[in-house]
Amino acid sequence: MLQKQEAMDMRYRVFEEQFTRRALQHPLWKHPWFKLIETQPTLALLRVWAIQAGMIDEIFGRILTTLRNNPLVPNRAHGIIQRNIVDELGNGNPKAEHFQLFQGVLATVGVSLRTYRHAPALTGTRVILQGLQNAVAGDPVRALATMASEEFICPREFPRLMTALKRVRSGEPATWSPYFTVHCEADVGHSIDLLRELHMLCKNDRALRERARASQAEDLTWNVAFYDSLLLEAIRAGHLPP
Repeated sequence: MLQKQEAMDMRYRVFEEQFTRRALQHPLWKHPWFKLIETQPTLALLRVWAIQAGMIDEIFGRILTTLRNNPLVPNRAHGIIQRNIVDELGNGNPKAEHFQLFQGVLATVGVSLRTYRHAPALTGTRVILQGLQNAVAGDPVRALATMASEEFICPREFPRLMTALKRVRSGEPATWSPYFTVHCEADVGHSIDLLRELHMLCKNDRALRERARASQAEDLTWNVAFYDSLLLEAIRAGHLPP
């Protein structure tokens, strides 16, 4: 029995390592947008990001609810998905609800809630929102792989944005910090939980594992499209530094 458990644990570790390697080696992390905010961050650039990122953050709880209510997702996964939803909603504290915290980010870069509400979604934002909504409502392997990927990305993405915000708002109270801190701490666990469920669902089925790999790749591609749109909007609006 012990040997069987050890073998199962080893298979999961390999599964997780492959998932992690694919994510970290993806071209997403070399996107010109990241290079731009690392070398020449400006408030104008961060405003473009904040408005579009807010549109994703604001409906993330609803996306998770669709995942939880998907009848094709195994019942055993409902508990971890529900915990994720509760986390999004602030764990019983309305002031800690994630989009409520995100409004501190908007305020830091000088975007009013009114301005945010009237801003159109860019093409890349629409791509990722539609992709997530479709993924969580259908095939369970695709649904879990997509959401595991999304939760994995944030803790690697946000530190870059935090560094940029510190540079453009140095000397000011970090009202934006709680949003990033809460996300980075929670999303690591959420990604692992979802990945474990995905591994149990796929088992040793090569076709299912390939579907999981393809779904992760698809989600990463949506994120590239998101940053492509940010860059194009910055160029269009004349926000690129000289």
